[in-house]
Amino acid sequence: MTVLMERLVPLDVALAALEDAVGLIQAAALDGLSPAEELALIGRLEVLRRRLDHGTDRAAGHLDRSAAFSFDGHKTANGALKAIGRLSGSEAHGRVQTSRALRHLPLVEAAYGRGEIPTEHVRAHRPHHRQPPGRSLGARGGSGLRAPRHRVGLRRLLRGAQAMGSVG
Repeated sequence: MTVLMERLVPLDVALAALEDAVGLIQAAALDGLSPAEELALIGRLEVLRRRLDHGTDRAAGHLDRSAAFSFDGHKTANGALKAIGRLSGSEAHGRVQTSRALRHLPLVEAAYGRGEIPTEHVRAHRPHHRQPPGRSLGARGGSGLRAPRHRVGLRRLLRGAQAMGSVG
């Protein structure tokens, strides 16, 4: 991940590489794996899936902000995602809302981008993003009020990631 993040790669090249990689994973022989290898594979695939989910949420957010959806006659990013991606209304809405929420939760977005937080956890907490940027999750100097239960869960996930040394 770090190598690709340090240099800009044209999107068509990155997507072609991703398509090839997915094909290789789908065609991989699984029968010869030891139990330890199989468990490691599942872990790696889940992290990769979360990272890809982060990328699709990020792209949905960019579509929402840029209003490029209107180029094709769509009225909203949700409508474009439903039509182009063949998504349900709730899935399209979830991606747009998640991208909006993550703009205010930089530590959560970073951990989600690394695949450390399950997509379902990020999506479950998206409606609660309306807060001043200085008081976002992980920011110092909060109001002193008790954190809602969903924030406690996200903080617990972030602490676990910090303990593993993957969050600064």
